[in-house]
Amino acid sequence: MAFLSVKYLPRGSQGHLLPKLQTLTWRGDYTTELPFIHFFASPSLRTLRLGFYITSHAVSLLSTLDDHFPSLTCLYLPQADSRDRADQYLTAISRAIESRSCQGLECFHADMVDAPALRKLAHLPNLKELTVRMLRNSSGIVSSNYNGFLNLKTLRVHHCQIDILVSFFRSTQMPLESIDLQVYHRDHEPDQLPQSPLGDLTSLIASQPCQSSLTKLEMRYFRDPDGSDRLDSALNITMLRPLFVFSNLRLCHVDIEGISADFTFDLNDDALVELAASWPHLETLIFRRRVGWQNTSTITFNGLASLLRGCPLLKKLTLSMDATRLDYTSTGEGALNRRVKRLNLGDSIIEEPVAVALILADLFGSLEQVDAWPVVRRHRRRYQPLWDEVNSIVKRKREEAAGSGGSQINT
Repeated sequence: MAFLSVKYLPRGSQGHLLPKLQTLTWRGDYTTELPFIHFFASPSLRTLRLGFYITSHAVSLLSTLDDHFPSLTCLYLPQADSRDRADQYLTAISRAIESRSCQGLECFHADMVDAPALRKLAHLPNLKELTVRMLRNSSGIVSSNYNGFLNLKTLRVHHCQIDILVSFFRSTQMPLESIDLQVYHRDHEPDQLPQSPLGDLTSLIASQPCQSSLTKLEMRYFRDPDGSDRLDSALNITMLRPLFVFSNLRLCHVDIEGISADFTFDLNDDALVELAASWPHLETLIFRRRVGWQNTSTITFNGLASLLRGCPLLKKLTLSMDATRLDYTSTGEGALNRRVKRLNLGDSIIEEPVAVALILADLFGSLEQVDAWPVVRRHRRRYQPLWDEVNSIVKRKREEAAGSGGSQINT
């Protein structure tokens, strides 16, 4: 047996030593006795996923890793059951990272870490994947210098203040292949508010030694529930341009969550031309998936065509555009893209659904559906029925084309 998942072990159970066990997932509840996990301890165990509900159990086990799990390569830790025990838990995590059993770690996942733990993680020579939900002790994080993470390939940091993350990137040099960040911006005094926190972050990401290795970049920017909406006013080409150094990027996802309507995306046709020239291998491009850009986008069908020509591998696309500008003229070269089947156009405005359907069919040879105006907002009643008509035309003409053995929508 190489894998075992344990959710509950009743009192009195007789555990068995499994000398070839490599992966153990332990999801104990309040009645599960901690010593039972030791029945499954094995020198061959490489991956340990813990799901204790009681923080003291996790703390106790972390103190005995060397005795029971001496050769871990992946460690997944649960969240603390209360804020009162968080400091005790963070101390136990920091000590565990120093233990012999963790010196070969390649993957580390935890709900939170503080500055001491992060400094120790930086010096694990084989660490390739780091996932943390929260960076605790902001002053320690900001003031620390992290010389390490020399082999880190995947970084996921969720629910982190953006100024803490900016400080972290400023003090590291990581050969990353995948970045997944979910950051928020806590309210500051007016004279302390950064000019462009998101712009600072993109510049520092671009300074990492991964210009040719980074293939996946996800950034979700959301408002602190206890803060205010005073953030950057828009995501524009100036903020994105530093990221254009990542010439092998396959996925780019930039989202804004819980921000007021004052925050918009400010990108035009020229921005898409520059983006396509910088990211020719792009397969997924998502700019604000759920609610659209909350302004009237200036991107036109000509800009969309430039993007498709420059990114021939594109499979998923989400952005907002001005679909009232019907100045696109087909070049007769056939569909520019046959990979995108479901197109998300956010809160794109529209006036002539028949013309729009024909243009989209000329651009996307395999288009099956257009998603637009998914959230109830002002103007949705005006535009949603028009996009529904686009989908009806696309569906009908696709069925006709399939029946005749063709793939082109004709008037």
